[in-house]
Amino acid sequence: MRRPQQTQRTFQESFRIWLEELSANGPVVLAVYVFLMVTAIILLVTFACGFYNWAFFENIMVEAHGMIFDLLVIGVFVGWLTGLGQRRVAIERYKEEIDDFLGWHNEEAMHRIVGNIKRLNREGVTEIRLLNAYLENGHLAKVDLTSADLRRANLRNADLRGAKLRGANLTNADLRGAELSGADFSNAELSGAIFDKQSIGLPRLSGRSDEY
Repeated sequence: MRRPQQTQRTFQESFRIWLEELSANGPVVLAVYVFLMVTAIILLVTFACGFYNWAFFENIMVEAHGMIFDLLVIGVFVGWLTGLGQRRVAIERYKEEIDDFLGWHNEEAMHRIVGNIKRLNREGVTEIRLLNAYLENGHLAKVDLTSADLRRANLRNADLRGAKLRGANLTNADLRGAELSGADFSNAELSGAIFDKQSIGLPRLSGRSDEY
């Protein structure tokens, strides 16, 4: 009398384990199984009740058009939100990688920081924390560092031709030997910044500097 009950429990346990494994390893397959099962039940019940007629199919087509419109609107909205989220995550990742290399004084740090600056620029970000950044010999031509924090940054021999440094804080930054042709330092804070003498009087070098 107890053996059939034990067999039933074993089947239930096996089914539960199978379901758990499928949901963990193949959620898409599980979703397809559920969809096919529910569809089969609905079709059988509808057919048995005799609901299939011309009016029924008219209603189906109306609902189908509404569903297509809903999918379009929801898809575009969800895609837009997903894009925003991915952009935000990428920006934070670039900033974190820059922070990781601040204070390092080697060529690898320079290349990593420069690469992330350019990635942030592509995302429209210019106000970047570059405190004590090692950017010696960095290729920063035409980068946009508007309002960036470049205090005590090492920019010796860096290529800053055409760079935008409007409103940037370059306090005590070292720009000796840097290529500054066409760089825009409008409203930049240049207190204590070190420039080569030939850099003085470059166009758009309108920030304040105490040391040359």
